[in-house]
Amino acid sequence: MTESNSVEGTKTMNNVPSVKLGLIAVSRDCFPIELSKKRRIALAKECRAKGLQIVELQTIVENEKDVLKAWRRSGPARSTPW
Repeated sequence: MTESNSVEGTKTMNNVPSVKLGLIAVSRDCFPIELSKKRRIALAKECRAKGLQIVELQTIVENEKDVLKAWRRSGPARSTPW
């Protein structure tokens, strides 16, 4: 937390987390990986065209292990997401 001065001169606390929107592709049993990848790329392009700041992860999630792989690639050293 950081402190800042407001207009009235009283101190307020800034307790807003920094959050990034991540985008991954998911491919299950009968859904082709290439189609998932193409859809992720198209969605990322549209998000950026709308001015949304996103993190596009290249990992294609097919199972639980891939979720952890995507999590580790999402940024600096992280612990498990749960």
